[in-house]
Amino acid sequence: MTSVHLSPGLSREQALTHALPVVVDMLEHGDGPYVDEGVLADLIALHWLRCEGGSWSMTAAGARVMQSLSRRGELRPEAGGAFAPSSSTLHPPVITAA
Repeated sequence: MTSVHLSPGLSREQALTHALPVVVDMLEHGDGPYVDEGVLADLIALHWLRCEGGSWSMTAAGARVMQSLSRRGELRPEAGGAFAPSSSTLHPPVITAA
């Protein structure tokens, strides 16, 4: 399994912005336990994600962050409307083996 930690050298909000697509993907695939609890708490505090009844969802504000990343070429759309980090992303989140 993998875990997500924020990239060093960025402001907390910048690092969270770049981590959002990876975190969303991990939550969609049931890998939420491998996301740092502080990262999830910050994404909730920014109103980018919400958890209701044990189900995670992206808010409208989170969707706007994803669209902004896509417009800047830092995400590429994939089949089914999902997004993945682009190979040109300058500061991807640090993903490590757990």
